[in-house]
Amino acid sequence: MISLIISCVCTILALALSWFFSPWTYRGYPKSAPLKNTAPIPDKRDLSEKITYWRISGIPEDCDNNKLMDCLRDFDKSFKIEPSDLSLYPGCYDRKQVAVIRTKGSPDSFRRIKSEASYFMIPGLSTDGVMVDRNFYHLTPLNRPEDGDDMIDVIAVAGLEGHAIESWRNTKSGEMWLQNHLPKDIKNIRILTYGYNTDLIGDTMEDTILDLRSNLFTHLLNVRKTAQEKKRPIIFIGHGFGGILILQTLLESKSRKIYEHILNATRALFFFGVPHQGFRTSKLEARIKDMSRDGDPSAAVMLLEKLRQNSEFLISQRNDLVDIWDKINLYSFYEKVKTPIIVQTASGQCEPKERAEETVQKMSSRLFMPREIAVGVSKTHSEMIRFISDEDPTYITFKRNMEEEVANVLESLEEEKNEPKEFLFKLSEPQTRSLPAPIGYHAGYSFSGFNGTISSVTEHIETESS
Repeated sequence: MISLIISCVCTILALALSWFFSPWTYRGYPKSAPLKNTAPIPDKRDLSEKITYWRISGIPEDCDNNKLMDCLRDFDKSFKIEPSDLSLYPGCYDRKQVAVIRTKGSPDSFRRIKSEASYFMIPGLSTDGVMVDRNFYHLTPLNRPEDGDDMIDVIAVAGLEGHAIESWRNTKSGEMWLQNHLPKDIKNIRILTYGYNTDLIGDTMEDTILDLRSNLFTHLLNVRKTAQEKKRPIIFIGHGFGGILILQTLLESKSRKIYEHILNATRALFFFGVPHQGFRTSKLEARIKDMSRDGDPSAAVMLLEKLRQNSEFLISQRNDLVDIWDKINLYSFYEKVKTPIIVQTASGQCEPKERAEETVQKMSSRLFMPREIAVGVSKTHSEMIRFISDEDPTYITFKRNMEEEVANVLESLEEEKNEPKEFLFKLSEPQTRSLPAPIGYHAGYSFSGFNGTISSVTEHIETESS
């Protein structure tokens, strides 16, 4: 009996202690309201569903969005996309189409795709197969322009370690303004984004700056083949090193007479944080050298050496381009918010320091040319091109200037069309010529020609007839 009483008392004490120290009821909190954690726990599901962009090339002309979506879902049941996640555009290299697709996470069939494009046979889509990639190297179309002769190529080139899609996409709103806003706001343009490998930290970069220049130049030639396409005006948009690459391409065109149509077609440049006078590369160079596997300088290090402040390469570029600015308008956007400096700790981790600095300084972002307009942007170097919406102040400024440039180009194209008509109209007008009056002319004088004129004309006609 005593043992039973002792057992009951112990049980009651255990329950009381359990209740007292329980986190659900401690200090008066009810069981239905647990204590809130001051540091939010990362959602592993969100991490696994990171937004990823894919490009599918080689889609037949007769395929539409619904058919493509059905084919992808039938091919891979893990393909969970909405109509707004898929965009289909006319290809810029051939008559086939290109799809730009946004997914949360990676579909099962696409998980093996890393840096190189992969070939897929998707039933019901194409008997020739399609190519799928996510690096977006070379040129990718981002809109479906209306048919017509008055078309302008707008070509965007990202900077170092950039991406043809991700560099222009705002990570908070998910807006990619080159794709979502610019086609709606401005007509008569074909929007292309250019991607290339400048993976400095990953040590996969192999191309020199001359290789990169040649690649962009070649792809411009590949999408502008016919006589009409070669005359099509170009407006370039460049961020950081992308602007340097654009200028190098114009130099290539300038130096080769047969290809000067690219330079002649260029009407305006919109540059965001382009380091015309260079930028501080020492810390970045040191990080890359530390990861180098041998003593030879890598392609990344050699590229950064050319981008040092006041390097001989950049000085030569400015001098070689001095005579092109009388025909090209330049808009130079410069950053006004400093970027935290990233340092590598002893453990090999990269952490931001308290000190920050401008990636590309204001003076370096400008060329100080007569036709240059400078615009300050209250963002860091990488965020200055990631407009959060079409109400972003920098986007509004960009759009206004782009609208003016497009309007001026279309006006000049219309004038060129009318020039032959005006020439023919002038030829159809009666041509008059003043003749000297003969000596002794007076008001009642009856002019019958100079002596010998009629006989001379008659002899000439008879000679031609014989």
